[in-house]
Amino acid sequence: MKVISVLFTSFSVDAGSLAEEAGFKVGDQIMEVNGKNFENLKHKEAVDFIKSQKHIMVTLKVTFVIESVNF
Repeated sequence: MKVISVLFTSFSVDAGSLAEEAGFKVGDQIMEVNGKNFENLKHKEAVDFIKSQKHIMVTLKVTFVIESVNF
């Protein structure tokens, strides 16, 4: 069995941040940054990589929750 570790946008997205401006939401899955695959990347490695980049292009897997539906 293959175990896959993926970095999520968790807890909160800082108000007024570039992430918020770009539309990041809690629960979004960071799949790739600047062409680097984030599957199986340790959290510290991912954060260090992002911080080392001058500009970033992020591929997200967006998740959402429908809080209520009235029919």
